[in-house]
Amino acid sequence: MTLPPPLHISDARIRRLFLEAWARLPSETRAVLLGVVTDVIANSTFDGRTLTDLQTLGISRSCAYWSLCAPDVHQGAIFLSEKECNAVSDSAVVGAIAHEFGHAFQSPSAQSERRADLLATQWGFEHEIEAVKVEIRGHRPR
Repeated sequence: MTLPPPLHISDARIRRLFLEAWARLPSETRAVLLGVVTDVIANSTFDGRTLTDLQTLGISRSCAYWSLCAPDVHQGAIFLSEKECNAVSDSAVVGAIAHEFGHAFQSPSAQSERRADLLATQWGFEHEIEAVKVEIRGHRPR
């Protein structure tokens, strides 16, 4: 298996779930993401700038976030909130990570929440994306 990008995750559960999601990706997708995702960073909670960015996007709650290094560079980092990850199921955490993989896989000019979910579903994370919709976004279960 292809090694993941550099991980800065001290929480054992979140690290295990990230590695599980990474291992489930198709090998071609992992190869693309290695050229795009520079770091994976878990903090106790998101910083103020990230929270403001999420609120600007209309997102009130999230346990993962994709951030470009610069607007004109298609490289970035995946940030994880330990507080939010520890408030939801393993399935929801894996789904949130897969969703962020979807953002990283898209070109910077074509970012879409729906497309990130669709990519994650195509990679086999349908159950986990449903958990994200219910546990994090507050949708009713299907």
